[in-house]
Amino acid sequence: MKAREAAVIALVAAAAAGCGGGSSADDSRRWASAVDDVCRETHESLAARGDAQDLRDLHRIAELARDDVRSAIERIRDVPISEQTRARVYTFLGELDRIEPQLSEMTRTTAGGRLKQIGTMGLRLADAAQRFQRRAEAAGLRDCADTRQFDAVLDAFTAPVYATQVARFERWLGDGLARLGSFRPPSAPGFAPHVHRVATLLEDAERRVDDLYAFRPNRAVEAERDLTLALDAYENDLNAFADALRGGRRYLTPVGVKQFNRAVAKRRRAVNRALPALRTAIGVEPLGARAPIDAEKETA
Repeated sequence: MKAREAAVIALVAAAAAGCGGGSSADDSRRWASAVDDVCRETHESLAARGDAQDLRDLHRIAELARDDVRSAIERIRDVPISEQTRARVYTFLGELDRIEPQLSEMTRTTAGGRLKQIGTMGLRLADAAQRFQRRAEAAGLRDCADTRQFDAVLDAFTAPVYATQVARFERWLGDGLARLGSFRPPSAPGFAPHVHRVATLLEDAERRVDDLYAFRPNRAVEAERDLTLALDAYENDLNAFADALRGGRRYLTPVGVKQFNRAVAKRRRAVNRALPALRTAIGVEPLGARAPIDAEKETA
């Protein structure tokens, strides 16, 4: 009797376990699969919208992204979860509560349309994305822990800001060189001071490029370095010639003139190659000049 009773008890226990929905591990897998589906669908929806073309478009994309993420948070919260699984992933679920204030800040900032504020906000969002990824990975999630989210946030906000800053830098450099004009004949009295002025402009250009690093995507580091090196080499060559001429008290020989022309042509080519290479490395277009939302309200 005791053996039969033990067998009956075991069968009843097994049936009860089956009616209860399976083991804790099964419940965790079901929950993780459903939550990963939400993250994957949300990522695809965000990526499908492409890059912003101007500040107005950036704000529109930000508003749509806000709505997508809010919907994803609600869907994740609605996924059935056992108390055992909830206890294990509570840090991930708690991270969802920290997202909402950042969504509101995102749309307020893009409405303002100020480049540096948008870039700084993008860096904060990228940090938040990394924190979310770590929480998701600890919770056993895959799609929610996709590290490409970090780059996606940077591509959406900081990379366009950097691209816009680089475009403005190119215009500034082109305008500055145009104002200085072509190099004067080496025998002209103002040749050496003019060479020094161009070198000073190039030195200022190096500093300006260095100041743009805050919003630079990692993939553009090498290209930016190449541009800085090209500007530095051009500046150094010009200063070397200007110093040798001692402010105009000396003149270039015919051989010196050829050396100067070759050096200038070489350094110009290097700068002219580095600028488009940097644009390519950034990978996104600069934001156009279309008015931001707040500015339009003020002039309405």
